[in-house]
Amino acid sequence: MRLAVSILFLFFFTHLLLGLEVTRGKVRINIDEQKGTVIISVTESLENPRWIPLTWTRDASTTFFSLRFNGQVLNLLPGNQFLLSVSEELNGVRMNYRGVRADVSVLYEFLTTKYSSISDGLRISVEITNKTANEARVDLRYLIDTYLGEPDNHFLIDNVVYNREHRIVGRTAQTWVSSRKENPPRVGLMFWLGDGVTTPTRTLFSNWKRIKDSGWDFIYSENREFNMSPYSFNDSAVAVYYEGLTIQAESRQTVIIAMANASAKDLIGAKVGSESPLADSYESTVIAPEQSNNLLQLLRRDKEVLLDLLRKLNIKMNNPDSVTTEEIEAMNAILRELENRKSLFQ
Repeated sequence: MRLAVSILFLFFFTHLLLGLEVTRGKVRINIDEQKGTVIISVTESLENPRWIPLTWTRDASTTFFSLRFNGQVLNLLPGNQFLLSVSEELNGVRMNYRGVRADVSVLYEFLTTKYSSISDGLRISVEITNKTANEARVDLRYLIDTYLGEPDNHFLIDNVVYNREHRIVGRTAQTWVSSRKENPPRVGLMFWLGDGVTTPTRTLFSNWKRIKDSGWDFIYSENREFNMSPYSFNDSAVAVYYEGLTIQAESRQTVIIAMANASAKDLIGAKVGSESPLADSYESTVIAPEQSNNLLQLLRRDKEVLLDLLRKLNIKMNNPDSVTTEEIEAMNAILRELENRKSLFQ
C-alpha cells in the first residue's frame, strides 16, 4: 500500500514538473501551471524536428498578458489576484484566470496557413468578463519578450528591417516578424495585424525592461536602440495594446490575436484546425488536396502529412482506448490517398 501511494505521488509530482505540452503539426505549446508561463515553439521540419521557442525562455514569465481594469493594472500571472487553471481543449489549450472583479479566459487554438498542410500557427482568443455590477473600462496588453532577431536585425515590419524603437498605430502595417537573420525567414514569430483579428490601438517595439518599468503609458523614441544601460543591451520586446474596451456589468468581450511561424508570409485564408488532430490531415490530404504542377512542392507536403500522421499514431498507441472508429477510417483514407499519389512522383 505504501509503495502504491509513493508511485501515485511520484506520478502526480512528475506531472506538475512537466506541466502541459500539446503539439499539433509544427507548433508546440508548453504551459507551466504553477508559474503561469506559456512557451510557444515551432519547427521547420517534422523529419528531424528542432523546436525553436518564439520567445525568451530562460525566464518564460517575461512574456505575459496584463489587464488594466478601471485604471488598476493586473498581470495575468498566478498569485497576482488571479487563480489559474489550465485545460486541454479539442483544438488547443485554455488558461482560465479567476479574479474578484474580472475573469479572463485565454484560448490558444492551432492554426493552419495556406503555406502549410499542417498546423503552423496559433489563434489566441482573450475573453474578458466583467463580474462587477457596473460598467468597466478595460485595456489589454500583450508583452512579448522576443529574442530571435537579437542582436542585429531585431524586427521585420512589412519586410522592412527595424533595429530601433518603433510604433505601429492601428493597422498601418500587416505583419511584424522576429526571426534570425535569414531572407526569407524560415523560423520565427510572425504576428498578424491584418484581417480576421482585433486591431491593436498601438504596437510598441522597445527594450523589454524599459517597457516593463515605464508603466502603461509608455513613450517610445524613434532614435533609441534596444538598450537600457546599465541593465540590459540589445534586449528587444514588443508590447501590443488593445485599449478602450467598454464592458457592461456581467458581460464579456473577446480580443482575437493570431500568429504563425515566420515562413508563413500572411494569415489570409488561414483556418483554425478541426476538433480532431487527425481531421486536419484528412481534410488537406483526402477532401481538398492541394492542386499544383510543382511536383517537388507536392512531395514535400505529402512527406509532412505522413510524418505528422506517424507522430499522431504514436500518441494514440500510448492510449489505444481513446482511438475511435472514425479516426481509424481517417488514418486509412490518408494512407490510401498517399499511396494513390505515388504514381505522380514516379
